[in-house]
Amino acid sequence: MSKSKLTLKEALSIEFSNECHNKSIKAVEAFVNQIKEFYPVLDVEINTEGEGQYLSFTDSEIILQVEPVKIIIKQMGSIYKNEIYLFYRKEFKNLRHSAEHTIKNTFKAPNAIYKPTTKKIQAWIDYLNLVYTECERQNNERQTEIDRFYASIKNEPVRYWRDRTEGEIRKGGLIFTFKIEYGFVYKRIQVDSVDSTIENFNLMADNKLKV
Repeated sequence: MSKSKLTLKEALSIEFSNECHNKSIKAVEAFVNQIKEFYPVLDVEINTEGEGQYLSFTDSEIILQVEPVKIIIKQMGSIYKNEIYLFYRKEFKNLRHSAEHTIKNTFKAPNAIYKPTTKKIQAWIDYLNLVYTECERQNNERQTEIDRFYASIKNEPVRYWRDRTEGEIRKGGLIFTFKIEYGFVYKRIQVDSVDSTIENFNLMADNKLKV
């Protein structure tokens, strides 16, 4: 089934075959008008599925700019069963989703929102800002460690791949390999493939082996 995104204006101009969907779109409009008195609304996305006479409303996303982060209010279902979810719109490249989940669990989340009020929404915004700030702190700490690692090998004959997130250095009969993933640098040292002779052993021990 095809899915599409509409602006609120586009959705209001459509006559859905199901009157419940028409009422839901108008409920979104009323909700947006209510909250934009308190929060700057950047955008409103109406998600639909199907087409023609089978077009139906699935949910809406109201995007707020609440410093330091963009927060999305996701409204699911019809006006008869309303559920509101809030989350921040940003990916932290140095954190796994499990790490973000752990951070979220360190703070007490507010109760779920069914009948929205500005007080309930503000409670969720405050909570998400706490989570966001801690995620950003940990993400930046890991990025600092990655930057230090890159600085430590900048003068080495590194062969990179995978957009510089993996690489190796071959020197003196040894191979140093690394892989950067979710903010961690995994390193390994191993012996290069050379003939197992006492001469190569002595050259390697004296850091004179050429390979």
